[in-house]
Amino acid sequence: MRDRIKNRVIALVRKISDRSIEISSQSHLFDDAGLDSISSIQLVVEIEQIYGIDIMEQVMRGEVQYVDELIQCIYIHKI
Repeated sequence: MRDRIKNRVIALVRKISDRSIEISSQSHLFDDAGLDSISSIQLVVEIEQIYGIDIMEQVMRGEVQYVDELIQCIYIHKI
C-alpha cells in the first residue's frame, strides 16, 4: 500500500511542479519541486479527493515539507 501511495504522490507532485527535475520521496515540496502556496493547495485538494482524507491543516501548519512526509501523512490517515 505504501508503495502505491508513494508512486501516486510522486506522480501528482510532478504534474503540479513547475520544474523539470526528478522528484523522489526525499524531495522538498517547495525548494526542490518548486511548489508555492497555490500549487501546494492544489496538490492537497487532489490528494484529499483521491484518498478521502483531510490533511490541509497539517500541510498549512508546515508539518509536511518533504514528499516522504506527505506520503507518511496519507499512509497514517488511511490505516
